[in-house]
Amino acid sequence: MWLCRTERQYWFFRALKKICPSIFFLSTLCLLLTQVWADSGQSAEERSRPYKSYLASLEYGWPAQFFSRQKYANFHQMTFILSREWEFGSLVIPQGHGFVESLLGELRLSRIWGKNIPLEPDEVSPENAEKARQEGRSPTADWDQYQVAITPFYRVYYPLSTKTRPYGEIGAGFSWLNKPLVDNGTNWDFSLIAGLGIEREIYKIPFYVVLRAEHFSNGATLWSKFGFT
Repeated sequence: MWLCRTERQYWFFRALKKICPSIFFLSTLCLLLTQVWADSGQSAEERSRPYKSYLASLEYGWPAQFFSRQKYANFHQMTFILSREWEFGSLVIPQGHGFVESLLGELRLSRIWGKNIPLEPDEVSPENAEKARQEGRSPTADWDQYQVAITPFYRVYYPLSTKTRPYGEIGAGFSWLNKPLVDNGTNWDFSLIAGLGIEREIYKIPFYVVLRAEHFSNGATLWSKFGFT
């Protein structure tokens, strides 16, 4: 009975650990939306101040399962970002629809770490695959890598006022790892990022709540066309 109770507590805390970040994000988003509805500021067409151009930010991420089975569980990623944004008003979407478009460039400095990262059989060398088989376990790896990436972004705002702007964004670029994450990986990779967020100015300071999904890989045979294996 004691073991059963301990096991239930263990799963409870694991589930709590996973849902807490989502609860925090949704709570913050609801708080900002409350501020949006209470905002009686000027309309987007009456913008009286230039928006920011430079930004330093910090992101934290972990693997999640959405449309397929989860890969590379147990790892974490912390990223420091320096970005530059150029707002053009209208790039693709015709004027008069209320949207504001911009282009961004991000320099991303990341640390990726974790223990016992599950790997696929074709992602490990024959030596490591045989070692895992002899130990009666699936292939795993311990990560403690650093990554540098340069990623251009296309972003679309829908200003609700001069102080509140929801937006969507998508970016694609290149990244470099100090050492590959898997045995047959590469140092250079493609980087793809998409996100939804909201920008809210409070006491002349812009605050952001952003949810991003990131994917990077060497593109298998596609990357080999650039001379890498």
